[in-house]
Amino acid sequence: MSSSANVSEVAAELEGRGFYVFHDFLDRDLVEKARREVADWLETDVRERAESRATEALHLTSAGRSILTAPTHILLDAYTKSPVLDQLVEKVLSDPYTAGVLKKLAGDHIKFRGYNVQRMTGAPDPRPNIGVAPNPHEWHRDSPGEFGIALFLEDVPGPDNGATSLVPGSHYYPYCPRWNCLLGPPYLTKLGQMGLSFFLRFNIANRLLGRQIVKTATGAYGQQGDLYFFINDVWHGREPNMHGRTGIKVMIGAFPADDPFPDTVVPPDEATLAKLPPLVRRAASQCDAGCAPDNDSILKRLRVRQSRTPPALIFTLARLERRFADAVSMLLAGPLRMLRAVSAPLVRRGRRAMGMMLRGA
Repeated sequence: MSSSANVSEVAAELEGRGFYVFHDFLDRDLVEKARREVADWLETDVRERAESRATEALHLTSAGRSILTAPTHILLDAYTKSPVLDQLVEKVLSDPYTAGVLKKLAGDHIKFRGYNVQRMTGAPDPRPNIGVAPNPHEWHRDSPGEFGIALFLEDVPGPDNGATSLVPGSHYYPYCPRWNCLLGPPYLTKLGQMGLSFFLRFNIANRLLGRQIVKTATGAYGQQGDLYFFINDVWHGREPNMHGRTGIKVMIGAFPADDPFPDTVVPPDEATLAKLPPLVRRAASQCDAGCAPDNDSILKRLRVRQSRTPPALIFTLARLERRFADAVSMLLAGPLRMLRAVSAPLVRRGRRAMGMMLRGA
């Protein structure tokens, strides 16, 4: 099979499913070297957090900005942290195979929004016990037009080992599930208030939709040296981590260069850019922003299809059900807060009285 035919077949699968895993693409010795370099920075971040007694999830150390939560540890904007890693990303951008697929996906020019390293901490991260299709990190979409490039620096087998969870074909769905469905917690209304958990347990349309998702959902599983592309309109989240896995992967968020970012993305400084290989530097610097669009790319065709395809009935009903739940939750939020405020002192007094009675007995 010719390389051009292989690129076309992979691009077709990527367009249809929304993601594609490239197996055994990167040299494992180089990947292991990058893993060790990255792991040193992760350990430095943990040590300096402890030394400064940092308690906030977002923190700045000599390793750069990072986010540390119970299940995950993320180094943000990790350019130049591992020169070997930067060279591995350069290979993804330059190899005729992967670069050919990227061109069909996003056009001739791309720009990076994020360049992050993620390690699962190994802490238990179970599936929530409420909702028809819950995930530890809930089903969601990222910004329209965005796509991801992820490199496995360690094995991430599945399931239940903290892999990215994915619903094949869901990039054609009409909306983001985070704000339009009731599939699992956290349930926040459009005003940022906690919605009533009652609606996560008792719904009809969302339960039917959630059952469809559970039947088809899979994960981005791979071994050290594998990588995957995925379209961020795919409904995705994070699977539970139930076996103490601490897999490290690199997660790059990118856009076609002609698409605007949804927020302000500051490129690396000139000293950092100078240390990067040419194609990584070009994507990180955003120097191609404003170039002519490629209207025949997968991402551009997806946008047209989404705008012209009316939602199926189940999606309309699920969204209406969510809007009803939001309205009731917001209507009752004030009275419930007042009730809690009034009842809290009474509950505390009752507990104190009960304690005194028990001690007297």
